[in-house]
Amino acid sequence: MQCPFCKEEIQDGAIKCKHCGSMLHSQQTANNIQSVQTPHKERMVECPFCREEIIESSIKCKHCNSLLVPLSTEVIVVKKRASTKSILSMICGIIIFIILLTEPSGKWNSDEVIGGCALSLPSIILGIISLTQHEEGKVFAITGIILGGFCFLMALGSL
Repeated sequence: MQCPFCKEEIQDGAIKCKHCGSMLHSQQTANNIQSVQTPHKERMVECPFCREEIIESSIKCKHCNSLLVPLSTEVIVVKKRASTKSILSMICGIIIFIILLTEPSGKWNSDEVIGGCALSLPSIILGIISLTQHEEGKVFAITGIILGGFCFLMALGSL
């Protein structure tokens, strides 16, 4: 019979391959191994780790016990950006907060209250939309909601 990992010949009913050291686990695995036919003159290649000659279809090198993974396997890292809505929410909140801080008396006239509400509401709405759509940049959205809500309440309180 043949080892399913290194493709070398092993004894029938073996539990461990004497060539690559792979465990052949259960009787079911041993039965599966018996069904594998020994290939006639399979192509030999070089192990990418130890440079010894191995059978091309091997999963594990019989010399260095390295798992043979295709070299074309790549790890792709995707970085997610914060959503535009969440960033706009935070920017609107910061702008209205700065305007609120620049008012020395703390009392706004009716035009300033309307302007404060007009900037606060988009901050709150954009932040909520961003959170409900499960977009990236939740911190920005939450910051915009808090700043916008605070400024909205301050604007209404100064009436």
